[in-house]
Amino acid sequence: MENDTQKVEPNKPWLNGPLRAVPYISELNLITPGGSDYCSIMGELEYQFGKHPDGFFMHYEPTPENPTYKKYGSWKEKLYEQVGKIKMDFDLIGIRYDSFKEFEAAGEDKFKGKYYCSIYEAKGQRAFYLRNNTVVDKAIRSVLGDVTVPELYDRIEKQEEILWHKKQAMKDKGETNFVNTFFQYEVVHNPPTSLGESQEEMI
Repeated sequence: MENDTQKVEPNKPWLNGPLRAVPYISELNLITPGGSDYCSIMGELEYQFGKHPDGFFMHYEPTPENPTYKKYGSWKEKLYEQVGKIKMDFDLIGIRYDSFKEFEAAGEDKFKGKYYCSIYEAKGQRAFYLRNNTVVDKAIRSVLGDVTVPELYDRIEKQEEILWHKKQAMKDKGETNFVNTFFQYEVVHNPPTSLGESQEEMI
């Protein structure tokens, strides 16, 4: 349970720095309460679970004094939101436990029917995240088909890389009027026209 969140990639500058945004995958609106905040939280969780299927730690906000903190790896830096709002949004798709002791005492149903749960570690000033695999897999498959969120993130990263190189080339030519282009991220699949189940049954 010592996995940390994504480390800064020195050879991938388009992924580094405060301007890196968490991609917005609109299809996730169909299986969350709706809105970009919930989609961004779920998308980032799924991306991290793609790398750390057994769970991972993430800090709520920057804590440079803490050796486990990675620059730009906190929720606050990723979502540009206050910690209180991030927790409140997470509460609609997950369960938060204040300690590992509270988590162990929660009984067999740790997720309470929701997608995720988190356990706060006071010493590390971070939370450990777990995934309700059966429920989440069923929900995501209903809107993305066989495409996974990490696969979409990889496509988006390639687009961000292309944009970064384009911007650098224009800078090298002395062009200073570059305007950032926001890509439209499109899922290449045929999602079902109806979920067949209510959102309440999935969450």
